[in-house]
Amino acid sequence: MAGLMDISAGSEEVKTEKKKEELFALEKELESSEVHDIFTTLRSQLTVDQEVKESLQRLLEPLEESVRELYTSLQAIHNPGKQSIHSICEKGDVMLLTSREKLGALICAVPIGRYYKFNFMWSFCMQRLVTCISLIHFLRNGTLITQVQVSNNLLIESDKFNLTLEDYLVGVLILASELSRLTVNSVIQGDYQRPYDIFKFVSELNAGFKLLHFKNDHLRKKYDSLKYDIRRIEEVVYDLTLRGLIPETEETKIEETQ
Repeated sequence: MAGLMDISAGSEEVKTEKKKEELFALEKELESSEVHDIFTTLRSQLTVDQEVKESLQRLLEPLEESVRELYTSLQAIHNPGKQSIHSICEKGDVMLLTSREKLGALICAVPIGRYYKFNFMWSFCMQRLVTCISLIHFLRNGTLITQVQVSNNLLIESDKFNLTLEDYLVGVLILASELSRLTVNSVIQGDYQRPYDIFKFVSELNAGFKLLHFKNDHLRKKYDSLKYDIRRIEEVVYDLTLRGLIPETEETKIEETQ
């Protein structure tokens, strides 16, 4: 009986070893197959992409920090105190030099032909830069800065990097929100002229955006916020009109705009 059990156990061991050899041979065959070669190449590509992403992230972090500081500095327009709008804009120009330098380092590191592979990483940062630059431009000139002018301001001349239309438009919509807030704070500071200038500008912005056809995406949602910004500005202007704080020429302009 013991002998039969030993023979059975030995037979099972032989079968197990044979299965292992068959599996080993199959694995060897798969390793030399075309599919294996394809996935080996893909693994290498994923490794390279991850390394590039990590290197870009290291360069993006100081850029994000400089843009945050720039944006925070410009928030002083809402409560300038002893500072003038002019001095706040000049300070913004100086801080923009740092952001421009950090952006230049990032641009140099972006692989040629791979911009749209990684541009999601700095999209928010570019939108904030558009807002800051367009805000400074409006406070000085009362007009909207163009996409090309923003690119030139940031020294974006490389073929491998650009300011996308979507980032530009989102940055302009954020500008409208900043101006809506500035409308209220200007009245608090006793500046009754600026709300009218903002009203005219944002109304023109709204008319311009109506010419665009948005699909149901994040840009459409951002555009919806413009309606609330205009309503907020209109309420301030209407209140000033009732109080008799609006010059006759400005009142005529508002009626024409409406």
